[in-house]
Amino acid sequence: MSKTACVYALDLTCSPEHLGGARQVCELAATDRMLYAPNDELGLVFAGTAETQNPLAAAGRGDRYVHITVMSALAPPSLEHLAPLQALPQHVAASQRAGSPPGDLLDTLVVCADLLQGKAGSRQARKTIYLVTEARHEVQRKEEIASVMDALREQAISVVVVGVHFSESSADLGGDWASLPTKAQNERVLHFLCDTVGLSSTVVSVAEALEGLTTLRPRKVAQRALSKVPLVLGDVRIAVQFFTKTIETRVPSLKKVTAAGEEVVLQPTYLCVSGDQADHTVPPEARIRAYHYGRSLIPCTEADVRAMKVQGGRALEGLAFVRRAEVPPFILMGGVKAVLPLAGDLVGQRGFSSLTRAMTELDRVLVVRYVATKSSAPVLGVLSPAVAESGDDLLYFAPLPFAEDVRAFRFSEHTEVQCTAAETALVDALVDELTVDDEVLLPDDTFNPVYHQFYHTVLARLRAALAPPADGDGDGLPPLMPQLASTSTAFTAAGNPLAPVLQRAADTLQRVAEAFPYEEADPEQERARHRFWFRTAANVDAAAPATVAAGAKGGGWSEAPTVPARVDAASAAADHVTTIDPAGSFTALHAARQKDAVGRGRAMDELCDVLLQLLRLSWKDAQYGKCDDGLRALRVCCVAEGEPGYYNSFLIKLSLLATELGHRESYWEPRMRAEKGLRPIARAECTNSTLADEAAVAAFLSEDREEAAPELPEEEDEDILDLIS
Repeated sequence: MSKTACVYALDLTCSPEHLGGARQVCELAATDRMLYAPNDELGLVFAGTAETQNPLAAAGRGDRYVHITVMSALAPPSLEHLAPLQALPQHVAASQRAGSPPGDLLDTLVVCADLLQGKAGSRQARKTIYLVTEARHEVQRKEEIASVMDALREQAISVVVVGVHFSESSADLGGDWASLPTKAQNERVLHFLCDTVGLSSTVVSVAEALEGLTTLRPRKVAQRALSKVPLVLGDVRIAVQFFTKTIETRVPSLKKVTAAGEEVVLQPTYLCVSGDQADHTVPPEARIRAYHYGRSLIPCTEADVRAMKVQGGRALEGLAFVRRAEVPPFILMGGVKAVLPLAGDLVGQRGFSSLTRAMTELDRVLVVRYVATKSSAPVLGVLSPAVAESGDDLLYFAPLPFAEDVRAFRFSEHTEVQCTAAETALVDALVDELTVDDEVLLPDDTFNPVYHQFYHTVLARLRAALAPPADGDGDGLPPLMPQLASTSTAFTAAGNPLAPVLQRAADTLQRVAEAFPYEEADPEQERARHRFWFRTAANVDAAAPATVAAGAKGGGWSEAPTVPARVDAASAAADHVTTIDPAGSFTALHAARQKDAVGRGRAMDELCDVLLQLLRLSWKDAQYGKCDDGLRALRVCCVAEGEPGYYNSFLIKLSLLATELGHRESYWEPRMRAEKGLRPIARAECTNSTLADEAAVAAFLSEDREEAAPELPEEEDEDILDLIS
């Protein structure tokens, strides 16, 4: 789309009851172009002002071009174009005090044309004057209208008259010229002017203008080629160019400003977090790039970064033709581009057209390797033939996934599910009734509700900042735009083209719903039925007697130490404490070594290492449950073995690690406050404990400790994978 330069001329002498609508047209035009066409140029002129401020009057043209003020010169749309409109009541009041002098219509058109010619005359821009007027006053020097129309045609300036309280159509302006009132004469002249100038010049009402300005539409984007590259097929080379066809539009990223609206700049600071230089700023010359290899950061030089890239120039290499059915749409990646031959390359256009038509006739697509820029990442893609709206041949490029981009998930086949013939026929009927053509549903004309509601809210904040509400309540959020309610969110709403289709299929939809009832699952029942597979992964029977004291798991103090249930060593397959089921595997391992004190101690050490490993590798609270079960089992064992110091010392290590990893508030503190089955062992449970009573336990937990967190053993791959449960 080409750039547009336009000037809005607002007649301040409009009737008070109609001036609000005229002002709204100018405001919506400014805010509309700020969003949808930010590269266009916009100017604002007031006619009928008390003063005179315009270049032609300043050039000394006598009594010409008076009471016309250029409020905003031609420039990209911004808040400067809204400020004069917000101050419109003051300008109208000043004009009324001066006797409401009218601005001549022809003089206003000439001033607007001078602005367009002076700023945009040397550019390839579409130039338009929007004259918002009631046309109530006599036009001076009517004999100049022919020269004005000739000048507008010569400068390729179109005129759109937004008629305030105009007649319904030009046919209503018939009759003898002399018998017509001044307003009717002016309306007829403006209709004649628009018809003569041409170039899409027209007369519209205020209601039509507002409807056009409130209609949803995408942003205006200049049509430019993304890249130009030869399409290579063996020895065949055809010069082509890429244009964007589809790209996901996102809302802009968040920016920070001061409370007064002043822009701020983000300046990152790099600090050392370890070593002797901790908290010291690292200058740019001392910083290099580093990339993750697994969990480790590997420093890389600029030469290393260059070596990571696949070197080579731009390329579009055809690899092979395949049947279109072999490339299903669901595997295509995002970002479709249109591929066309270069303009002016007649030989290339013939070759391109022949290739496209042959692919269409044979129902083939071309798999290609595409490199957009020099040394950029190569992409595997597919070229599909199509015909443009203009009737020209073109190809559409869509990226194909590499092996790393595909998720090879496996899903249940549900072979036991067999639909009856009646159910199949019922669903077939539903599909037939809900099948529509492009006259009913056009997805490319369905607007993104998030995108438009976002800017609708920002615009509401802008208006509130320019003109705060009288009651001071500026926190009210605007409701959902009515245009979105009928097209992008509520497809069954009145006015949506899908509503009649859904109404006709209502009976079939009801029958299908009855044939396949949907029931909401009760979360409590689902939680009760849920059974973690790792509970029995270490060959520990889920129905076996509990190995944790009842008081420990329920939150109360146990009356006496509880000895873990014995597990037959012959049936115990666990040789080590595992991350799959730390509590179960530890119980089995500990029970199998009842007569081996060294083995029991080794099992306790392994359990402690596993618990620290689980907490270190836990994503948020993913491993908290396993840590709790293992900690309870360790506590019960320490009480039974008379080793309260071992358990209490391990709690110190666990506390330090939780603090280091950021799990203290989410894991450590809630459990030490509420879970008595996890708290330190006091003398009431084990006589040789150094913690005499509950006060000593509280002091033990609240003590400040600055020891380094314990070093963990190297993780084995199989244990890391076992954490996925």
